[in-house]
Order: sequence, then structure tokens, then C-alpha cells
Amino acid sequence: MANLKTSPLNQKQQLRQIMTQVRKAIPPARKHEAENKALNLFSNYFEAFSLVLSYASFGSEFNTWKINQLIVEQNKLVLPRIQGDSLRLFHVRDLKAELKQNSWGVFEPDPQICKEIAPSEISLALIPGLAFDKAHQRLGYGKGYYDRLLPQFLKTTSIDGLGFLEQFVTAFLPKTPLDKPLQKVRLFKISYHYFSGEPSFARGSISTFLSNFTYEQLPANAISVLIIMKKSSNIVTMSLSPTRQPESCLSIQSKSSQ
Repeated sequence: MANLKTSPLNQKQQLRQIMTQVRKAIPPARKHEAENKALNLFSNYFEAFSLVLSYASFGSEFNTWKINQLIVEQNKLVLPRIQGDSLRLFHVRDLKAELKQNSWGVFEPDPQICKEIAPSEISLALIPGLAFDKAHQRLGYGKGYYDRLLPQFLKTTSIDGLGFLEQFVTAFLPKTPLDKPLQKVRLFKISYHYFSGEPSFARGSISTFLSNFTYEQLPANAISVLIIMKKSSNIVTMSLSPTRQPESCLSIQSKSSQ
């Protein structure tokens, strides 16, 4: 069993590999349900904010296209554009006419069309990630774009992590002095069963995981994830083991009082 007793940067890199596979393994139907639940939650949510920073989802990220369209209809959508090692923010009024794909295939605002927005003008930010913990820390993709952006927001800006409940880890994520916690983490889940022969997904939610324990298991053709939190114990354990390589197991332990 491998132990993550290395530097936070090395721990993060190992976790990125695991959590990337975890997110990719979420079935399309499951993603669709969660995304619709988010859309329903956000139907009136943005009315209280002036400008909303979102992101143009890519790959296995939580799909934001319908959410972004809802924000566009209120003329409040701001999307990021990578420039060097920073994110520049732009007001987007039309998702079809004002976005261009970058070299990674991610859609970004066209700076020739869209007006640039200062981070201090953002009142709500929706932030993607690979994993989130109960201290509102996020595991990003390793480039530090959002870590450099978050300190530029005003203290009154609401900063929400956005993803699937499968991205929640009960162990505290490794962090460095540059990592900035989010104000809220919104992870969406709907109860369902896999087809016959595959394990059923655990019920519960982010609000109920503090009782006794939470157990989650992904399909057999992906990484199996076992997350257990014992309420009576001061130890939180997260074990992740690839089903195709059972001899390779990653174990994380941390004090729940951290």
C-alpha cells in the first residue's frame, strides 16, 4: 500500500491522477441528472448578483452550458480567458458568437468582441475542480490559475466550488500557502442504481455524510472509491484502489480536527 507521506505538491499530483479517473467514470446519465438538479437550484439564484463568473466546461467537468445560458439571459455572464499564467475575465453576451476554442479545445471569450471585467466587479464566482474537501479546499489542475485569481476578488464576492458529489473527499486535501479556500462547495448528487450486476450507488448527501459513515463505490470497470468517515473517531480515512490493479492502493489519513 502506497502512502502519501511526501510533499503536498507530490500528493496533489497523485490525487489528480486518481480524481481525474473518478470524474471520468461518472456515467453520462448520472451527470445529466446532477446537471439538471443544478439548473433547477440556480433558476432564481443569480438574481441577487450583478456579474457572475462561470466557466466553459470541458471534458468531464461539471457541465455549465445550460447554467451559462441562464446567466447570459440575465446579461450577467463572465468567463475566463487564459493569458500567460493568469486568467483574464470577459463579459459574454452570446455563447455562440463570442467564444473561440483555444489550443486545448476550451472555449474562451473573444477579446476582440467581449468587454474585459476586473475581478473586483465579480459578485459571484463558480469555480471548477477535481476534488473538494469539508474545509472548502479544492484540488485544481496544477497550473494555479484560480489560486492567483481568487485573492483579487472582493471580500463580498461569493465564491462557490461546483461539481459532483463523487468529487468530495473526507480526508483533508493537501495544500500549500498559495491555496485559497472557497466560501461554499456545491456538489450535486441524485440517488440511482446501476444496471443489474453492478453495485448500487450510496444514498445520502453532503448534508448527511456526518452521520456514522458515507460509502461510495463506482462501477467495476473504473476506480473503486471507498470513503468512510467515523463520527466517533478523530481519524478520517479515504482509501482508493484501482480495481484493475488491486495491489496498488492509495491511503490517506488526517486528523478531523485540522
